[in-house]
Amino acid sequence: MGEKLFLGAKVRKLREAKGWTLDQCASRLALSPSYLSQIETNQRPATARVLISLMRAFDVDASLFDLEGDARLIADLREAVTDVAATAEPPSPAELKQAVNNSPRMARLFLQLHQDYRRLDDRLKTLNETLGRDEKQLSAPALPYEAV
Repeated sequence: MGEKLFLGAKVRKLREAKGWTLDQCASRLALSPSYLSQIETNQRPATARVLISLMRAFDVDASLFDLEGDARLIADLREAVTDVAATAEPPSPAELKQAVNNSPRMARLFLQLHQDYRRLDDRLKTLNETLGRDEKQLSAPALPYEAV
C-alpha cells in the first residue's frame, strides 16, 4: 500500500446502507468509534488491517475501494474547473483531491453541471452563427430602431 487510502465517503456510505450506527460499525471492525469517525471524515487513512476488516464486515471486494476511479474523477474535475475558472485561480491539485475524497457525489454533480454548461454554450454559439451575430454585437445594447 504505497498510497494512503482515504476512504471516508465510501465507508460512511457502506455503514449507512447497513443501517449501522458509528458505534455498531466500529465494534464490528474492532476499532474505536473515534478512530472510525476519523476514517469517515478523512482525517486518517485506512490501514491494510482496516481495509481487510472493512471487506469482511461489509462483505465487499477490495475493488470497491479502488482509487483509480477517484484519479479519473480528479482529472475530469481539474479539466472542468480550468475551463470554467479562466479568469480566477483554479483550485490546487490537493484541493481537488480533497473535494473528491470528501464529497464524491458533489464532484460528479459539478461535472454534470459543467457538461450541461458546455452543451448550452455550444448551442448558443450555433444559434448566433445561424442568426449571423458575433460576440461584439451581442454585448452591445440594441438601439430602439433596431428592435422595430
